[in-house]
Amino acid sequence: MKDPHRRKAEDLFENAWRRRLERPVRTLPTEAAARIAAHVGSRRRSPLSRWIPLAAAAALALAVGTTLLRDPGPPPLPPAAGVPGDLPLGEGEILLWLDTSTPLYMTFQPPAAAPSPEEKS
Repeated sequence: MKDPHRRKAEDLFENAWRRRLERPVRTLPTEAAARIAAHVGSRRRSPLSRWIPLAAAAALALAVGTTLLRDPGPPPLPPAAGVPGDLPLGEGEILLWLDTSTPLYMTFQPPAAAPSPEEKS
């Protein structure tokens, strides 16, 4: 069952649309196209407006380039005092320094193949 209010709104819209279509046009399509073409042709860009985006892109590239060249990143951390810096590492082992006094040894091999702590020292 359809809603009578909805059907009434649809009928009002259809009637208004028919009345609009029956009205004569104010401007012929060819005349409207000629007006638009004349308006678009009359708007010319100044030579300066062409260079503004290029200058902005060059300034951005310069800023990014100088920032990358000036900031090479943090320096590597030195080994901690009292801890030998060149310990022999086995196959699949990695030494990472968390800070100047904290080494982190990581082993990426099966436990059976890993040397015992006595063999390592």
